[in-house]
Amino acid sequence: MRNSKKFTDQEIEELESLAVVEHATASRITYSHAFQVYCMYQYVHGTRPSVIFSNAGLPSRLIGPKRIERCISRWKSNPQLMAEVRQLDEEGRKPAMRDEIILSSLSEIQELNRTIITLQERIRKMIAHLR
Repeated sequence: MRNSKKFTDQEIEELESLAVVEHATASRITYSHAFQVYCMYQYVHGTRPSVIFSNAGLPSRLIGPKRIERCISRWKSNPQLMAEVRQLDEEGRKPAMRDEIILSSLSEIQELNRTIITLQERIRKMIAHLR
């Protein structure tokens, strides 16, 4: 079954601005390998998928909860990806804290960008109304 959610041009632009997204189209998102490893590491250590994606700037309201579920399911069944996650554990490492800080900062920046866009649209409408 395919996702019925189609992304607008603005949403595609927003998705492609994220470091964790390699490419986005109206119907697909291609995630970076680093994000896949980071995501599955966090997942196997108890973080909810919606929280992981949201912290990376990919809230379920934007990409849809089913898309998140499918990613987790697909990545969980990828032996090579899960071997990388296990190797991090065996080495006593986890994806760099720096990456977590970057992902958190990216999420905040994305939210601020959405606010700026909304405010710019309001200003344009107010100016047009005044003319």
